[in-house]
Amino acid sequence: MKTLSALAVLLLAQSAQAEVFDWARVIEAEPIREWVRVPTEREVCWNEPRRHGHRQGNATDVVVGSVIGGVIGNQFGKGKGKDAATVAGALLGAAIASDAQAQKHARDPGHRDGMIRRCRIETDYVERQEITGYEVTYRYKGETYRTFMNHDPGDRIKVRVTVTPVE
Repeated sequence: MKTLSALAVLLLAQSAQAEVFDWARVIEAEPIREWVRVPTEREVCWNEPRRHGHRQGNATDVVVGSVIGGVIGNQFGKGKGKDAATVAGALLGAAIASDAQAQKHARDPGHRDGMIRRCRIETDYVERQEITGYEVTYRYKGETYRTFMNHDPGDRIKVRVTVTPVE
């Protein structure tokens, strides 16, 4: 029975307190600014001269072309003629693979006029001021109050008025 009485008193005390909301007039909302560093990315490109005498490409292609040419050349001739045909086929296969790489690079827009276009992304930091909140001064029932808000409240602000009974 004591527990039930204590619970009833607690519920009665909570119901005696009521939350009421009202509106107060905003006198001033001053922005609070802070300096922040903002990353900005930009692409930086330049042209580099192509190295002459050194072909850009995969040496594996030339080796494979040489082997295939050698195998095909080996199918022709007899004796020493067969050896010569194998060597000639290997050289021809290597030359064909090398020319194919050169044509591929010639079609590549990054390899025009003996120049190679290179690009990379660089990050710069720009400092600027940003509004991080507002120091708000408002008046309610003749009294002046201040608070911090994350946004500009406009010309009025909602306030909580707590009403409690007087004993």
